[in-house]
Amino acid sequence: MSSHARRRPPGVPLDVAAVDLGVLRCEQSAGALRDVELGHGVGEAYEYTDANYDVLGLVVEKVSGQTYATHIGERIFASLGMSHSFTDQTSAGQSGLAGGHRS
Repeated sequence: MSSHARRRPPGVPLDVAAVDLGVLRCEQSAGALRDVELGHGVGEAYEYTDANYDVLGLVVEKVSGQTYATHIGERIFASLGMSHSFTDQTSAGQSGLAGGHRS
């Protein structure tokens, strides 16, 4: 899969993080970060998050005029013959691929 299971970004409320952000449009998932406050100062600690990929996905959508899934599917996966690559967990699961790790 092009994106594994999303971990809750630091400070993102659980009700926002409980949704499979990989299924939401990038605008929705990136927008959910709009009012998040940092849990610590920049450079004070390291916490992994996929939130930046949601923002990058939104940029891809705005620039290409297509959904992230359509653009990646047509421009990357199809052109490289990546027939077993997906942009969401539902499609991957339907093709028999294992789910990503969730913590």
